[in-house]
Amino acid sequence: MIIDTHTKNSIENSLAEYLNITIDELNKYINMVNNKSRDGIHFDGTIFEEEVSKIIDDLKPQRKIDDLYFYHLSRRINETGNYNTNNTSNNLKKLLLSESPISTFLKSHEITFIEKDGHPVLVYNNNIYNLDDTTDYRVCYLRKRLGYNNGWEDYCINGFVLRDQLMKNDYTGQLNRCPEIISSISSFLNKPEIQEDYYNKSTYFCYMYKLPISEIIFDEKDKLNDEEKVKYFVAGLFNRLADYKKNSAYISDDDNMIVRTRYDASISIESFIDKVEITKDMKNNSLNYDGSKWIYYPEFYTQYRYVLGTKGNKPIIVIGINPSTAGPNDLDNTMKSVDRLASYNGYDSYIMLNVYAQRATNPSDMDMILNKKLHKENRKAFKWVFKNIFYKLKSEPIIWAAWGTNIYKRSYLKGCLKDIVALSKSFNSKWYNAGELTEKGHPRHPLYLPKDTRFEPFDIDSYIKNL
Repeated sequence: MIIDTHTKNSIENSLAEYLNITIDELNKYINMVNNKSRDGIHFDGTIFEEEVSKIIDDLKPQRKIDDLYFYHLSRRINETGNYNTNNTSNNLKKLLLSESPISTFLKSHEITFIEKDGHPVLVYNNNIYNLDDTTDYRVCYLRKRLGYNNGWEDYCINGFVLRDQLMKNDYTGQLNRCPEIISSISSFLNKPEIQEDYYNKSTYFCYMYKLPISEIIFDEKDKLNDEEKVKYFVAGLFNRLADYKKNSAYISDDDNMIVRTRYDASISIESFIDKVEITKDMKNNSLNYDGSKWIYYPEFYTQYRYVLGTKGNKPIIVIGINPSTAGPNDLDNTMKSVDRLASYNGYDSYIMLNVYAQRATNPSDMDMILNKKLHKENRKAFKWVFKNIFYKLKSEPIIWAAWGTNIYKRSYLKGCLKDIVALSKSFNSKWYNAGELTEKGHPRHPLYLPKDTRFEPFDIDSYIKNL
């Protein structure tokens, strides 16, 4: 199995599943480990890891953590036409010595690399730089990254294993302008315009890969075998959840586990899962809301949204066509109507889902061709809501069909809806619409409905049959 670290809830659920225990039992274990490893204000990380290891040994999980999600921060040169189509990640030696977006960019500034003594050597304006002055900190860094020290090569790809608070990590800000190798070369040559030019010609992403745990090295524990890696990783998850208990606002990400590949390894397209553009606002917007009130996934603003809702004891699922700009504490007019109508009909909370998860204020701006990965993740979100909210409440899901006539905006939307309806049937969901159906039998969009509109049973089977 693989642990989902996107949110606090996903960490809890994945970890409980791995250990084959309930969330309540997991929390008891976390409290126990935290108490044993603290003496007043002092925290002993070694004791913490040992106690988690004992728990794993005692519980003897039947499921195995064979893979980890690997989150790599990377600002990449915009490719001509359809930019950033290459979702692989190559090691630094390969990037510099072969044709790549980075080597092409550096060449435009008269910088190239040749291989000498088995490692890249910097060439600027046809002059070879041997980097002999090791009293210069810039030289020391470049020698390290360019593999001058045999047996201590550092061409590796770096990443993180926790995604929930990554936008608040110091590295996220540090890497915003350009990769470290670009800033180091720019500084060494006293050419600040190189860094500035890179920034202007690039886009910042968080890449998500799935890698075998055997191929991942933990920075602070680089000698661990695979079994030890799992225990160290799980201890890190326990620590993260313990920190959430102390501070629900979670102001930093300094305890995220830094990982890397082998120095000579690259990450192939087969390992690629997803990428998210890191915008200027994401770092500040991460978890800027009350998690005890809101359900929001992903927990920051990006080009897609799977879930937006409130927590309560009598929720209703609302299914629109696609999300717009709304987020926690920042509802658009559609979401305000949803809030009012749900309350009027006796529901103390709502969970907004969509047929397609791409944000677009105008549905005409949605993808022309179905993004299969986006649809797959969207179905996962539906399943998570069914299993983790309604199952815990011991009630059948109540669904409000609210997509209006935009179901015809894209040919793939009908297929997406049919998949969602099929999934809902396995959880004995009950369907409703608000107000009279449209002339062609579609459920009405919430935006223009009167605030006293009643919900009525909706024959989803007949609707799908005639769609």
